[in-house]
Amino acid sequence: EARALLGWLSTRGNYAAPLQVFRGIDIQSLIPKMTKSIADRVQRQKARFKSQKVQKKYNVYAFCESLA
Repeated sequence: EARALLGWLSTRGNYAAPLQVFRGIDIQSLIPKMTKSIADRVQRQKARFKSQKVQKKYNVYAFCESLA
């Protein structure tokens, strides 16, 4: 919701309001949390990709078995 609000304000030409939102945020304290969140997301995506890859192999195997 915050991202949508900031986008809406900037498309209206009001660039000062979105910048004021960030004034009270301590960015340095957020960096470790953001880094961990990004790393966790990458790990989940890798795991999902691997599971999709395994499913595709299984489907090909099942298809070959059905032909026999």
